[in-house]
Amino acid sequence: MVRKGRVVGAAPHNGFGLCSNYTDPISCDHEEKNPLHQPRNENVLSVSYTRGMLTSTWGAVGMRFAFPHLENPVVVDWNLGSDKRYKNPKEEYYWAGVRDAIIKPVLEANKHLHEETTKVFLYGESALDERFRKVLREAVDSVLSKKIDIFALDPVYSAARGAAEMAKRTYWRYNHTNVS
Repeated sequence: MVRKGRVVGAAPHNGFGLCSNYTDPISCDHEEKNPLHQPRNENVLSVSYTRGMLTSTWGAVGMRFAFPHLENPVVVDWNLGSDKRYKNPKEEYYWAGVRDAIIKPVLEANKHLHEETTKVFLYGESALDERFRKVLREAVDSVLSKKIDIFALDPVYSAARGAAEMAKRTYWRYNHTNVS
């Protein structure tokens, strides 16, 4: 999920972008404004690969985008889902499109910022596809000056983990701020 100025969705199920003590709203607000566990230059490429589409977003976790008047660079392509890979005249055309879609947000961001991407979050039900992972690694390595980690947990587990973490926090907040 992308919200103006932030990358959300992939970060929580990988343990990033969440305040350390959700039961203390004041410290959460303070952490959001001055993140201790998130360096100021934590720039993330978030890639979702599902049967129906490929989404690639570049942005910052735990901080506002450096130019608030700009949207986070994002590509959403319904023709690059894993179910579409055999609908091209040649499979190589499909993989070239996937590669271009993955790196486009990074290149777009570099027009405005000269910040290194520090992490890649990978998610979606097709994220563990071997060929896709190879293309992803090659694409990321082609635009970044150093090799970085790709965080890719099992897609079902990680989505459930992120949803459970957010539900726990929402439930606590609801029960502690709406008490009569």
